[in-house]
Amino acid sequence: MVDEVSYKVLLELEDNVWVATSPDVPGAITQGRSLRGAIHNIKEAIALMLDLPENVEVKVEPEVTSDLEGVFSLARKARIDLDEAQRVATITLADAVRVGRSTGLSLRDIAEVTGVTFQRVAQVEQALDERLAAGIQ
Repeated sequence: MVDEVSYKVLLELEDNVWVATSPDVPGAITQGRSLRGAIHNIKEAIALMLDLPENVEVKVEPEVTSDLEGVFSLARKARIDLDEAQRVATITLADAVRVGRSTGLSLRDIAEVTGVTFQRVAQVEQALDERLAAGIQ
C-alpha cells in the first residue's frame, strides 16, 4: 500500500527557470526548466529531506507566486466546478436512462429528449447494467 503525504509548494518563474520551495519543509528548494520538472524535483527534495520511505508518495499543492496566480486560481476553480457539474450530469442522465427505459422509451428516444448522443446514453445504460450485475445500486 502506498501512503500519500501532501505539502504546499510555491513556484516562481525567475529568469526562465521555475524555482520551487516548500514552506512546509524549510530548506527544500530546487528548480526546473519546466513547471513539471520543478514539481518533480521538489517532490524528490521533500522526500530526501524528510527521509520518507519509498512507499510514501509525495503529493504537492502547487501555488504559483506571480501576477498570474489570480487567473490560475480562477481556472483551477472553474475546473473543479466543471468536474462537479459533470458528476451531477452523469448521475442525472443515469436516472433519466433508468426511468426512460422503465417506461418503454428506446435509447434513441432518451438521447433525443435529453440532448445527449445515442452513444453516451448507451454507455450509461451499459454502466447501469454492469453495476446491477455486480450488485451495486
